[in-house]
Amino acid sequence: MKTLALLLAIVVGSGSQSTTSPKGGPLANIAVIGASVSAGFGIGASLLGGGVTMADVAQASIRVNHAAPRNLSSTLVYLNPTGYMDRTMASLVQNPPSSLIAVDYLFWAVHGIKSEAERKQQLDAALAGLERLNCPILIGDLPDVTAAASGPLAPISPAMVPSMALREAANTRIRDWAKARRNVTLVPLAELMKNVTSGAALRVRGNDWKPIDVQRMMQPDRLHPTAEGLVTIWIASVDEWLRNDSNVQASEFELSPTALLNSLSAKLQPAPK
Repeated sequence: MKTLALLLAIVVGSGSQSTTSPKGGPLANIAVIGASVSAGFGIGASLLGGGVTMADVAQASIRVNHAAPRNLSSTLVYLNPTGYMDRTMASLVQNPPSSLIAVDYLFWAVHGIKSEAERKQQLDAALAGLERLNCPILIGDLPDVTAAASGPLAPISPAMVPSMALREAANTRIRDWAKARRNVTLVPLAELMKNVTSGAALRVRGNDWKPIDVQRMMQPDRLHPTAEGLVTIWIASVDEWLRNDSNVQASEFELSPTALLNSLSAKLQPAPK
């Protein structure tokens, strides 16, 4: 009887502590967090876009049974990055996802009008928040967006862009943090955006984009991706995920850019009047 009681206590105790490990596979109940890239800024018929978000791309891509991806991304993160991150982490801890897609989640922790000390402090706080989750996490590093801070369509000001030295230090911090955690996959967003802005041909997961195709991946503001660009970011993210995590398989995803864009095409049409 004592043995049975002990076993029951272990089972009950284990169950009560499992706050960050939902049932099902990694794709069963994913969540997407992040800023305007994940929120689809400028994509679609409306003024701010959002016709296609990263959650929409994930929904079109995942082939196995799953709940609709939770979209917790926002185009307004820049107004209060700390408040957004605190609210988002509280929500995710209360209702843990099976996997977390956070490709541009760290952008406004380091960007914005703030001191270098504040940039470092907010990055550390953002990473500490992510440590509250045990699920697979896809996190992007920080691209060079200097070009987006000049010109008539500039969506950000030079004061909002960290120095090259600070950005490189932040990326080293992000990459070291990701490498130290088995559940984290680093998405090389900086390298991808450098490739896209250079206009060079691109090959990811058996997909080839010619320079003319790559030119269609960025909006004129030189900061936000088009629908084609968002799909490419998703494919590149999943490519890294598949390399890093044996619990996900290529057969579980649709990774043809043409097929994904065809699936999303209805969302890009103006609403009927």
